[in-house]
Amino acid sequence: MASNHALALQFYKDHQDELVAKYNGKTLILKDDQILEVKNTLAEAYDFAVEKFGRGNFSLQEVSPGVDSYTASFASPRTAIY
Repeated sequence: MASNHALALQFYKDHQDELVAKYNGKTLILKDDQILEVKNTLAEAYDFAVEKFGRGNFSLQEVSPGVDSYTASFASPRTAIY
């Protein structure tokens, strides 16, 4: 069954402070509200997760303090999306 990415993101946001204290700079492999694995880099986490769980069955989250760890900003000459 595919991962619920919204649930994984909410889990990260709810526990971000404690996750940063324990895993700052690492990448979490999440499924719903569970940590499946912790890896040193995003690339390592992705390769491992695809091999072990299959595409679409996990979420990846880089661990760092602040909202920048789970938000993105995109801009074009005419439009900005935040």
